[in-house]
Amino acid sequence: IWAADTQPAQRVLFGTPFEAYRKRLLFRLAERFRPSGTFDWNLGPKGQAPILILTTGEIEGAKGTVKVGQAVHRLLNSVASDHYRPFPLVGIFSAVYPDEYYHSVTSTMRVHRVIQRFRAWAKDSNLPLEIAYHADGYSLSADRPLILRHELDNSTPSREKVWVDKVRELSHAQPFTRAEVEKWLGISQTSAHRFLKQASDDGYFQAKGAGNAKKYVWVTTKKLAA
Repeated sequence: IWAADTQPAQRVLFGTPFEAYRKRLLFRLAERFRPSGTFDWNLGPKGQAPILILTTGEIEGAKGTVKVGQAVHRLLNSVASDHYRPFPLVGIFSAVYPDEYYHSVTSTMRVHRVIQRFRAWAKDSNLPLEIAYHADGYSLSADRPLILRHELDNSTPSREKVWVDKVRELSHAQPFTRAEVEKWLGISQTSAHRFLKQASDDGYFQAKGAGNAKKYVWVTTKKLAA
């Protein structure tokens, strides 16, 4: 079947959340077909549909975007990664908060709050996109035509990478202050301090001076994935 029609193989390739299985599939089918770089998942009924690009969060044919690397974007990509079964709540938490441990009470509440934000974003963006609860997890559905566009490398960048790229763009790779970071990213002083310390430790920039005169100077021109 796959030799005559690559569509089933394409959907399996893009519709599994298991990277090891995806690599094994690519190896076994290497001589039968060459996968395309993208796959359009028709989530709702047929018809002219807006296209939501999962990697970038951009919407073709509708207003609005979802902020790359933040909680709603991570939720979207985690649930959309499996076309065949609901995505478990624990898995959603791990995708949305990759550096944190799961707690049976507080983590569940945090995931539910992100789901509420996801629904509000979909409504504001005029997308017919819904996240449905099942006994074993959550899945996506649409009551009007909608396409979710997968890319073969659909990894979601970390929040630090997203913020570093944004600061690099807004600072024009010039020295900057913590106050400017707070303004550019719309975050608190505590969050800005934590981000600057982590990014400094990771080698993106280093602090010069002290007190109100402290500035951060770029020490690498490495281009991060968007």
